[in-house]
Amino acid sequence: EKREREQLIETIRAEAMKDKGTELARDIVKITDQAAKAQQLTLHIANGTLVVATSDIVYLKAEGNYTQLVTFRGSDTVMTGLGALAKLIDEDTFIRADRSTLVNIHNIAHLQPKQHRCLFRSANGQEVQTTLLAPAFKRLQALL
Repeated sequence: EKREREQLIETIRAEAMKDKGTELARDIVKITDQAAKAQQLTLHIANGTLVVATSDIVYLKAEGNYTQLVTFRGSDTVMTGLGALAKLIDEDTFIRADRSTLVNIHNIAHLQPKQHRCLFRSANGQEVQTTLLAPAFKRLQALL
């Protein structure tokens, strides 16, 4: 449902971008730009800074004092612990599958119980999958 709403907003924004001549179109572009910036994180990675939309994040996995950030484009090591990142992201979007993993529930496309595998799909069809430990997988199933 949320993904459909985001796609509808993006369609309206694209139409407004084509017709910037009206005040309404300019207002739509301005409002959607502000909303997009509010849903972005600026993170420190080993070789610089990364700006990522929270909707592009598939999951976050603790790696000692750092965090592995997995998106539909790949993964990066963030120089911040998972606990600190958890405070920056929407708790209605990211749920804790286990102590070391936060999962973006809006990107979950399919759960495969026998393999404890979780398949994620982006709005444009890109896919990522991960395997979770049995307790984490069962917790995720129960929450969904």
